[in-house]
Amino acid sequence: MATQHERVLKQERLKDTDPDDYTANKEVRRLLDFELTSDGRHLIFICTDDGSPNPSPVDELNLDVVDDTLFQLRLSDKAWHWSKAFDAITLKKDKKKYYGRVMYQKPDGTWDEWDGKAAKAYECKTIKFLAALNEDGGEKTHGFSLNIDLALPGGGILPITLDPDIQNPKPAVIEENPRPGLLSAL
Repeated sequence: MATQHERVLKQERLKDTDPDDYTANKEVRRLLDFELTSDGRHLIFICTDDGSPNPSPVDELNLDVVDDTLFQLRLSDKAWHWSKAFDAITLKKDKKKYYGRVMYQKPDGTWDEWDGKAAKAYECKTIKFLAALNEDGGEKTHGFSLNIDLALPGGGILPITLDPDIQNPKPAVIEENPRPGLLSAL
């Protein structure tokens, strides 16, 4: 049995090129932020639509794919940036068929494709990646990791891995009670 120090989080890189059969149809932008709890001991992560005139929190950090999509994830202006030690986004299983082309925004606003050195030379706040719609059936929930470095007061870095999912494709929305009284009759 592995000890706590021997455990390693499984991380699969996204494909370096476009996912299979990818045609850009949709763009989704999210802003990630955090707050400290009142006791200062815990972080609460907040995800909102980025670029909308009235951004409102979305339910979770999870992402939904309803079409071939370019996802752009931006970290707030607080003391954190995408990891310098790991890829900013990784998959828990090899799903490279659906996900690829991670890019990092440089301080001058241009984009850097991941080459093993990107984001290590600067504190990157924004990434983007491509997701192709899963039309093959099978597994529809794909686990992924967001790898972030949080700057600590007084120096040092606390590596954080957020653990959301990608629903690909997003499940169809089912009305909560399409026929009133149906559940009470059961």
